[in-house]
Amino acid sequence: MPDTVARRVYDEHKAFYDKLQLDVAKAAAKVVVDPRCRARPGRRRGAGDRPRRPLQAGGRADLGCQDNQTSMDGDHNGAFTEQLLKAWNHGTFTGSYGSFHAHIRAAMPPTQSPNLFVLGDAAAFLAQTPFTV
Repeated sequence: MPDTVARRVYDEHKAFYDKLQLDVAKAAAKVVVDPRCRARPGRRRGAGDRPRRPLQAGGRADLGCQDNQTSMDGDHNGAFTEQLLKAWNHGTFTGSYGSFHAHIRAAMPPTQSPNLFVLGDAAAFLAQTPFTV
């Protein structure tokens, strides 16, 4: 969907979309999930649960939008994927994952903010050039 169409649809139905985002955010806030804990089957994690051991792995995820948003479509891919491909530019991008994410985020419409989710110690990984081994 072109940005102009997406903006027009959002503006025409702003109250609906804003309420939807608030409802999703409220529903998400009711469930607390600590990725460092392993709950017993059939048992939900509670505020008093503690990690069984410190997290030793690190990881990161580039997600198309925040948890309370919806990822928009682009001309050929999702809006996030299109901006990712433009920033990567067939492998000519030379910055870090952090700057790569910043380039993608700057090109996104104001209604969709990509989420760079980092878990554990991922500093060395974030300093790497994207998609290199």
